[in-house]
Parts: sequence; C-alpha cells; structure tokens
Amino acid sequence: MAARVVSVAFEGVEARRVDVEVQMVGGLSAFVVVGLADKAVGEARERVRAAFAGLGLALPPKRVVANLAPADLPKEGNHYDLPIALALMAVMGIIPQDALDGWAAIGELLDLLVAGGLEIGTTAQRLGITTVYVTHDQVEAMTLGDRVCVMRDGRIQQVDSPQRLFESPVNLFVAGFIGSPAMNFAAASLDRGDSGATVSFAGFQLPVPASVFESKPGLDGYLGKKIILGIRPSDFEDAAFGDASWARFPVTVGVTEELGTEIHAIFTIDAPPVEHASIASASDGSSEEDETVTALAGGKTLWTARVSARSAVRSGQPLELTIDTSRLHFFDPASGESIGHPLTVGEPAGVAG
Repeated sequence: MAARVVSVAFEGVEARRVDVEVQMVGGLSAFVVVGLADKAVGEARERVRAAFAGLGLALPPKRVVANLAPADLPKEGNHYDLPIALALMAVMGIIPQDALDGWAAIGELLDLLVAGGLEIGTTAQRLGITTVYVTHDQVEAMTLGDRVCVMRDGRIQQVDSPQRLFESPVNLFVAGFIGSPAMNFAAASLDRGDSGATVSFAGFQLPVPASVFESKPGLDGYLGKKIILGIRPSDFEDAAFGDASWARFPVTVGVTEELGTEIHAIFTIDAPPVEHASIASASDGSSEEDETVTALAGGKTLWTARVSARSAVRSGQPLELTIDTSRLHFFDPASGESIGHPLTVGEPAGVAG
C-alpha cells in the first residue's frame, strides 16, 4: 500500500521536482525516512509524529517507509514535513489519494517559519502548479497566497483571497487574526435616532451610513441591541489629512510608533477589553501577556490608529482623528459571527464556526 505527494527542492533559483512516496509494509513497527540527510531524518520523523499526536492520531503499527526521490538531490529545510504527513494520511486512508493529485505540497507542521517563502511563491507561479503552503504566520499567508484558508482548532473558518479576508472577515477570529496592527474591538450599542443610525461605545457616538445597512443584511435587526464593533487601524486618519466628511474621533495618544511610511498612534478608550473566546484565540500573545497589557492600560482598552507619516502627532498629546464609518465591522456578541456577512446570512455556508 503506497501513496505519493509531489513537492519541490531548490538548487539556487531552480526548483526540482521531488516525489514523496509513503509505503506501509510488513515487518516490525518502524518509521523510516529515505532521501534526506542523516541529521534531518530524525528531526522530520519527530515533527511528523508530534503533528499526528496533536491531531489525536498515531502512526500505524507497521513498517512505514517515506522515500523522497531522487535520492541524489540535496533536500534541505523542514518543508518536506507536510508532504510526508499528507502521503502518510493517504496511505492510512484518512484522506483520499486522489485529493492529492495535481498538487505540490510545501510547508511545515509546527509553528516554525519557512525560509525562502518568496522563492516558493514565485516558483509555484513559474511552474504553473497549485501549491499547498502551511504556516502560522499571517504575513506569509497574505503575501504568498492567492487564496488563504484560515483555520481554528482544526476547523476551517474562511477561505478567500487575502484582501477579502482583510475587508470582509466572517467572524471575530478571522477579524482579529488577519491584519497588522490587529482590528480594534469594543462592546457597543446600535441605535436609531432622529438623525439616523448610530453606534455608541466608551463615550463615543459614530454615525452608521445607510449604505452600511444595505451592504449588511440583517444588521437592522440589531437596532436597540448590543453588538461588538470592529474598526481597522487603517480606517482612521489624522483629521489634518483625512476626508472632511468622515466622523471625528478625538483621543489622547499614549504612544506613537513612527515607521517611516506611516505612524501608529496608540491610545485608550474608556471601556474594558472585549472578552470573547474568538478574540483570545486570534491573539498572538499569551493570556498572561494580555492580562499584563490590560493592567498597564488601567482596565481600559488599547486601540491603534494608523495615520499619515506627515502627522504631527506626539505621545501624550491630544489628536483629532477621522474615521471612515462606511467600513465599520459588526459582530454578534454571542456567536462572534460577522453580521450581514454572505457566509452568515440565511443558510450557513459551513465554513464558519
């Protein structure tokens, strides 16, 4: 019984095909890897075993042989872990072999960055092959992927183009995971007054344009109710350079990060951080780090605005921000789903949860 997955090896700027074949044969239980350098063999075996254990799987009690051919081709790096694991899962009957046909698999199984990601992406384009690339780094995913699959606890959350993931996340997890700096969140109330709909939070009240309700079916059903509001840092601007029609948002800046092409203005809003399992899962920091940040913020919430590099903003000084309220994000506080998103309106599409 055997299964095969295609991968690639790099010789300078040249990409060479590597066939990864996994067989289960009779004999004493063992996991043999042929075709890698001696030192790399043990490391690859342990990473694959660890990945399987993380999925609640065990290697079969048989002799498993993974052969990477051609044998005389130097193969460096950890990106053979993925094709070995996929071929092993196919030979075990966990995934169908034909699901692997026509693909090239390049990627790691653990939270390690793959060097040469740009070379992998450009090589895939040059060879005209569909490449599966696994990473925990959202920058790599957004840079290399034509389509990106965001997963949480082994479940697919959303599959879309990088730009659509950024602009139209299906839930709080995707919204908080995609984008740097991360999306700002606040518990808020959505209301309608004489002058139109507004969203209120932490002493602020922002107008919600009619176009937002038109683009988000079902949002009007949340009028008079609590929601979770999301605002991208990039949807702010220093009022001195922003659109005059945008809503005003006065703050006192605590810290600035001057990055050359832009400035990150970090400030607090008078509200505790939003507590939701999806946001905690999307955070890069540990729970201890999150608690430390909350303590330093005095129980308030730290927000970030990305403003023009020409801004005169200074730490400790007031700043008049403007905000594009046509790009506000709204989430159900119980489910964490994006209100009015095509995948959460009507019958669920089955990719969010």
